[in-house]
Amino acid sequence: MTEAKIKEEISLHLFGALAASQGFATQIARVDEGEDLQLRKAEIIFVKGKARHSASGRMLGIQMKTTTKSQLTQSQGFLHFRLNVKTYNDLIFRKNEWTIDRQWSAPLVLVLHVLPDEVSQWIVTDKAAEHYKMNGLFYWYYPTQNDDFSKFDSKETIKIPMKNLVELDTFEFLFNSFFQKFPS
Repeated sequence: MTEAKIKEEISLHLFGALAASQGFATQIARVDEGEDLQLRKAEIIFVKGKARHSASGRMLGIQMKTTTKSQLTQSQGFLHFRLNVKTYNDLIFRKNEWTIDRQWSAPLVLVLHVLPDEVSQWIVTDKAAEHYKMNGLFYWYYPTQNDDFSKFDSKETIKIPMKNLVELDTFEFLFNSFFQKFPS
């Protein structure tokens, strides 16, 4: 496998594991048209007095990107990441679509996995502690209302707030940001 493919696989599966730990299911897109994963929340529904889990119809599209620390710059609380214009424009298209029609569209969120520069540090085995450690952090990005299609031909630099670190409560936060909970 190429290094890029290894990074992608590590990112998709680690993000999926984090999401699952919080009750969210991920599905890897069979055909990548700008969306790598779909993120859905498993809801508890009651039918005839019995509880069961069911995937919500609400979902977030996830565009996953992976890089290493040395490929980023940081300033004033932001990570600066050079994104392909096609991917940037996909984010803008889906933001515009979501703004117009929330009933029949789904937002697309960029998730950036920042790995250590040293390949040997991406996944480390700790035999004494009996665990594997997957290094790196995820950050999320969603375009602002004022962001528009890129004027550039190849790359668009986005500024990701460092406060957009993906933590375990981020999955619920993102869903609550985009979808209002229906009354019980």
